[in-house]
Amino acid sequence: ALADCIKHSPNLKILNLNDNIMTPRGAIAIAEVLPSATMLEVLNIGDCLVKSKGALAVAENIKGLTKLKELILSYNEIQSDGGEAIAKACAKLGALTTLDLDGNHFGDDGKTKVSDALGVAKLSLLKPGLDNDEGIPSDDEGEAEE
Repeated sequence: ALADCIKHSPNLKILNLNDNIMTPRGAIAIAEVLPSATMLEVLNIGDCLVKSKGALAVAENIKGLTKLKELILSYNEIQSDGGEAIAKACAKLGALTTLDLDGNHFGDDGKTKVSDALGVAKLSLLKPGLDNDEGIPSDDEGEAEE
């Protein structure tokens, strides 16, 4: 239902879904309709348990959001593959001023991959940074779906 609302709201500028347990399935549903939100400037899906699967879907679907200024995906248990995909997509968004990926599960190698994917010119987008990264989860905490 929410995805349908987004799909039929082309003038939507701010979408704040922070602190909702949407899980990867919900994140994918939201991500699939993002291309229709061409006026979107702020997308906040922090603390929504989107995990890497949801982050990969978001990365694929934000590429045409040329007005996007702020993307918040903090504290979502995203691992390095999802973080790297988001960073690569964001590196191509000219209007973006803020990318919040703090508190995810990148680990040291993953943080390097995210930074490299953004490139030196775009590292200043990372606000507040990646200092609160929660590291790579143990096997029993991994990418379990819902």
